[in-house]
Amino acid sequence: MICLSFPYIKNGSKIEVIAEKGTMVILPQKKTLDDMLAMVTSENIHSEISTCSLAGNEEW
Repeated sequence: MICLSFPYIKNGSKIEVIAEKGTMVILPQKKTLDDMLAMVTSENIHSEISTCSLAGNEEW
């Protein structure tokens, strides 16, 4: 039995296990868009970002 420590994987974390060329790869499970949007709150959302002046026929 081999025991390894993964600082980004905690007890209860969802993981993805891939068998690749005789090696087992363990990765944190990728989050869905819904998972990520659920983490947005009024405390951590940023304000509108100005990117530049108009370059064509944009109208906002």
